Amino acid sequence: MTRLTGAAPILGTRDLGRALEHYRRLGFEVRAYDGGGEYGFVRRDGVELHIGYESDHDPARTAAAVYVDVEDADELYAEWAGTGVGGRLVEPSDQEYGIREGAHVDPDGNLLRFGSPVSRRWLKLLDRALRYAEGVFAGIPDDRRGDGTPCPGQSVEVLAGHLVGGLGWFGGLPGGGTKDPTATPDPDLAGWSLVEAFRAAAGTVRREWTVERLDDYFELPVGEVTGAGLTAYMVVEVLGHGWDLAVASGQAARPAEDLAEDALALARGLGEEYLRTPGMMGEPVAVPDGAPAVDRFVAFLGRTPETR
Repeated sequence: MTRLTGAAPILGTRDLGRALEHYRRLGFEVRAYDGGGEYGFVRRDGVELHIGYESDHDPARTAAAVYVDVEDADELYAEWAGTGVGGRLVEPSDQEYGIREGAHVDPDGNLLRFGSPVSRRWLKLLDRALRYAEGVFAGIPDDRRGDGTPCPGQSVEVLAGHLVGGLGWFGGLPGGGTKDPTATPDPDLAGWSLVEAFRAAAGTVRREWTVERLDDYFELPVGEVTGAGLTAYMVVEVLGHGWDLAVASGQAARPAEDLAEDALALARGLGEEYLRTPGMMGEPVAVPDGAPAVDRFVAFLGRTPETR
């Protein structure tokens, strides 16, 4: 049986020159067929599309549809939105089957749906959560290190050590570190710079946790967990404890609303049994439906927003 070596969708157009220019502005390399006829080729990375002139092309009847796998659907959307090209562009959104999808309809009615795994976006959310928490760590006054926090029995300094220790454990997993998060005691940060300790742990996470690690499986005491699942949890952990530390140390810093909304969605997806395990998060606190996303997020984790 012979081997298939490639495939290329053929998009119809009423104006080949216009179509080629359209895709050039979308970042494709374009060329017209030099053997005559109204035909052309567009290519970007490993994706090739063919475009053919059709005198009777009807966007409502003869348009084609193409699905394109991309590394980051949000980045592609932002890139294409910045070109100002014609047609219609649909912002990516999370689908129930685990893909974040957007779409572009070119002036000839041809549909390009593009998507990337939802979990790839979680690394960006984790980076934003880390940046927020770093700002909080940097703003903790020395005279507030002994103050209590929304986490019962934990002072600011102890909770900071807990978060740094958790990041250290998470950052060590890809390199073969212990699978048991309780195996190593949280660091005692007395006399140490809190923000420098945090930066070191966060730096390891950023270096070790790449897109490729999201598909890895890790055998933890609670069972087998994907890298994507662990990343989702760490977004919740970092943002939640960042808020705890901001509140406890008298800082006004709060996560951005869109980040809190995304973190809330991740927290809800972790599962009640896991999230409410003793020593994890408390029972949800009731807040109005129209409350800010930050309040709804921390309330879901068992915090009372009014402690701000």
